[in-house]
Amino acid sequence: MTRRILLLMADTGGGHRSCAEAVLESLRRRNIKDCQFEMIDILGGYAPFPINKLDALYPPMVRFSQVTWEPGYRLTNTPERSRLLMRTAWPLAQKTAREVLVSQPADLIVSFHPLYNYALLWAKEKEKNDTPMATVVTDLASIHAMWCAPGMVRYMVPTEQAARLASGYGVSRDKIDITGLPISRRFAELTGRPKPDVRRNLDLDPDLPTVLLMGGGQGLGRMYPIARALAATKLDFQLVIVAGRNPTLKLQLQTANWKIPVRIFGFTREIPVLMAASDILVSKAGPSTVAESLAMGLPMIVSGYIPGQEDGNVKVVVRGKAGVYAPKPKLIAQTLHEWLAPGSNALAEYSEATRKLGRPYAADRVADIVCKLVGCQETPD
Repeated sequence: MTRRILLLMADTGGGHRSCAEAVLESLRRRNIKDCQFEMIDILGGYAPFPINKLDALYPPMVRFSQVTWEPGYRLTNTPERSRLLMRTAWPLAQKTAREVLVSQPADLIVSFHPLYNYALLWAKEKEKNDTPMATVVTDLASIHAMWCAPGMVRYMVPTEQAARLASGYGVSRDKIDITGLPISRRFAELTGRPKPDVRRNLDLDPDLPTVLLMGGGQGLGRMYPIARALAATKLDFQLVIVAGRNPTLKLQLQTANWKIPVRIFGFTREIPVLMAASDILVSKAGPSTVAESLAMGLPMIVSGYIPGQEDGNVKVVVRGKAGVYAPKPKLIAQTLHEWLAPGSNALAEYSEATRKLGRPYAADRVADIVCKLVGCQETPD
């Protein structure tokens, strides 16, 4: 009998899709004959209006995080308040939860997004559906209580900090696995590749130090002033900029007059290659971005973070000596001076510390747990 594992994600930042895709990739690479793996977008595919538009609403909410996102995040961040919030939303959420359970029968449900965790667990109870449910937390360290809806068979978290918070939210420690944050296998495959070779394949100067500037998939943060500040340092380096899904920023960058070599990308799935080509990453502290930079041994200058949700990500980088927090363009430029100064060992030291923190095979660890939960076994060739 074929067992079916359902992976639930949504496109609302936080790397929910990329984490689910990484685990799905790991599962499908295995020679498992008796298991079927399926990934669905629970918000875009099943939720009613306006919840199904959260992928479009998320960027502006985050852009004005101190006014909109942070207060709500902190206000609801206790088990009691999360439960109350979801009870209030239950009349709207229960139809979606029931539809998923009925139309997508499974032997195991694995959630990569917290929004419907409570609703699905309550709908399972109401429908007398005994499908086990697990969750993979896609926030790196500062996890919200909503991730920890009681009733999951496993809670897979990226870091020890996240595990401590989950325990504080009432999750039994024996149900928590510290796995690392799932990222694409391409990062592991590119680790250790000679940077000049990777740069040559990208038509970059193979011998110039390379700085990668990013702002997540949406191109968030003050990327243009940061890029201008970096270009004004008169250091000998090349700058690669990923504008993401931000056409205004991309056009602004493309029409600027640059005094250093600059390469500009829009949204791209070649982040593993761009990181492999780079010596330094400048970016906001998104969970997937931090996990990917650690896996690649790529030191990070953290340019910003979403208050509440990404506080802990900055601490992971700074306390682990994998980078520094520099919230202003001038400070970022000063850090670049220090790291690229002739005779400086700073960059090498940060690179070594970064490599020690990386977990490039986290997706395999999550896939191992998922297979054990349903008894899927790899068949020898």
